[in-house]
Amino acid sequence: MTENLHRHIAVHFGRNTLQLVREYERESRKLADYRNHLRFNLRCRQSRVVPKGLRLGSTVRGHRADLILQRAQHHLLSERIRQVHFTIDALQIKISQTLQELETLLPSPILEEVYKFVDKAQRAQHSQGKERQRRKFHTLLSKTHSPQSEPTQLREENTPEDSREKWVKNFSDRNLTEPEKRVLAKGLNFSISPQQLPIVDLITATETAIRINKLSQTEAEQIRMKVSATLSSAKVPPSNLTLQEKKAVASLSKDQNITILPADKGSS
Repeated sequence: MTENLHRHIAVHFGRNTLQLVREYERESRKLADYRNHLRFNLRCRQSRVVPKGLRLGSTVRGHRADLILQRAQHHLLSERIRQVHFTIDALQIKISQTLQELETLLPSPILEEVYKFVDKAQRAQHSQGKERQRRKFHTLLSKTHSPQSEPTQLREENTPEDSREKWVKNFSDRNLTEPEKRVLAKGLNFSISPQQLPIVDLITATETAIRINKLSQTEAEQIRMKVSATLSSAKVPPSNLTLQEKKAVASLSKDQNITILPADKGSS
């Protein structure tokens, strides 16, 4: 075909047919982008990397708060993947409908030229988007120590001194060390991971629950066996304090001349 394909279609088959061809091209390019987008998000989920647009923040501090945010972020990532799948399916249906209309309006030779033209445009869009998403993914991987992905402990250690001063107001005569400021800045709701499992307390609580609920001997033995199996495979969680912070907690708890209280206002 010596003349421009779009001009030829507009002249010989009308502007409405040309509009359908351009719509087919747009939808095909968009499909290429969404496929790259889906691949990027699947790689993020597989590598447990959170895209910047899905990162969450909170004024609530502590290990449990971090875990809640991490779970929420990964749930959002899964929901985004589900929605991208839905969008891809919708685009494929729309492209199929557009092609059916074009098949009734264009002869086979012209339709074949349209196929080739759109396929070439889609491949170019795919290659361009693939390279962009690849760079984006590797940039995310290289920032594995970003503030959002760090545990609370590391994030607070890297927090500037003036920020920690806003969290901890010292009105006593005691000069606080850096580890003491860090543990106080974690807040009064921060839970220190135990050094050993409270096995005796758990067994006692189990027996108390059996007695209060007046379970039969068979049910009681089944619950005891399940609790015993769980405790036998249970492990002590990793420490969420450094050695210096543990010493700071012990030192603060032994000092009878200070009182540690939450602030009346703000988050100090």
